[in-house]
Amino acid sequence: MAKKLECTAIQGNLLRTLWRMENIIKHVRELHNSHMGRMDTKPEWLMLEEFSKFIRSNPSAQAIRKRDDLLRKSGADFLRAREGIKAKVDEVEHLDSVVKKLKTSIQDTQKEKNQTETETTILRTEIRQLNQ
Repeated sequence: MAKKLECTAIQGNLLRTLWRMENIIKHVRELHNSHMGRMDTKPEWLMLEEFSKFIRSNPSAQAIRKRDDLLRKSGADFLRAREGIKAKVDEVEHLDSVVKKLKTSIQDTQKEKNQTETETTILRTEIRQLNQ
């Protein structure tokens, strides 16, 4: 179902683009016909400049340029965000390994403390027995 909707959307976009291109071609033909109908014909560069102005002022062309700019920017934003997330994941993994090492160190220290307390208790007991 989603593929049908996607195909329909793509077809709609293609039809709109085709319609725009037909309008542009129509405008170029009109410019050409008006150019050919004049006795004092404009130089070709001037006609091309007029066409360029038309394209720049065409709202659909502007919308397409804006869309392309937004896509480029959002793509760059996506890449930056992905790199930022990857850096955060790396940092969290590093901190996780540090925490595991610290827990192990705490456990080792606790074992040493317990062993020292046991030895101290044994030595105190021996001292009491010797003092008696």
